Amino acid sequence: MKQVLHIFGKDMRRFWPEILISLAITAAFARIYPILWLPENNTGVGMLGVHNSQFRILANALLILMPVTWWILIARVIHSESMVGDKQFWLTRPYDWPKLLASKLLFGVMSF
Repeated sequence: MKQVLHIFGKDMRRFWPEILISLAITAAFARIYPILWLPENNTGVGMLGVHNSQFRILANALLILMPVTWWILIARVIHSESMVGDKQFWLTRPYDWPKLLASKLLFGVMSF
């Protein structure tokens, strides 16, 4: 378990900019999408003075962008580990594959 948490911490430190971007997009979606549930008056302008069509376009863009950023982040984390081969000079022992798999699954679960 110690090695799993070590790999998870390494991935968190290495990919913090991508994690922040993903969190920002998710927070923007959580803030924008419920505004679409508000009723609009006859002019098409919502309670905030902005056309609901603009919010709909932004909310739909965020709806598509949110899972894409999650998929890219998870793919980058999985592909960041190099393959074990016969040409590497290991300064330390390589990770055990079950522990590496558990760490990557933990990262994937935590990203959703």
